[in-house]
Amino acid sequence: MPLPAFGPRLAAAGGPEAFRRKQSGLRDGRPYLNELDGVAMSYSYAAQPFFVSEYGDIWWNPQRLDETSSPRTTRAGPTHGGYGQRVESVEAWHERFEGLTRVLLDNPDMFGYCYTQLTDTFQEENGLYDFDRKPKFDIDRIRAFQTTEAAHERAGEDRGDGLPLVAPRL
Repeated sequence: MPLPAFGPRLAAAGGPEAFRRKQSGLRDGRPYLNELDGVAMSYSYAAQPFFVSEYGDIWWNPQRLDETSSPRTTRAGPTHGGYGQRVESVEAWHERFEGLTRVLLDNPDMFGYCYTQLTDTFQEENGLYDFDRKPKFDIDRIRAFQTTEAAHERAGEDRGDGLPLVAPRL
């Protein structure tokens, strides 16, 4: 059964374990499918490596911590509060980011991902940098975590399901 629209983003709302469950369907032959009017629009999955085009969306604005996670209206229109329970500290943000990223790095079939998003916008406050392009988090810590070895880079090791990992093609 296909996941609902925006499945990967909404799965992240439940934290790393919910995200892991949603991503694990690929190995079991249950990939995420985009649909339009009930008709699948995705390419068939044939065990090829895959790219996650959007994940994350962790809201953080320390000046607005007392506000609820419901959408708010500003001069630019409604703002976006991110998915899931809001984190309450920078450390909690890093823990969620690392947990979500670990789900992707641990999947031997996943070869790349794109975090949402680089900078805050008028409507969304989930960037690594604020609206004025100042870092909101420890960028060196983010970089260090993202440069850890991914499962698909460990060629020759067992994937955990009896199949060998394949070396990435460069």
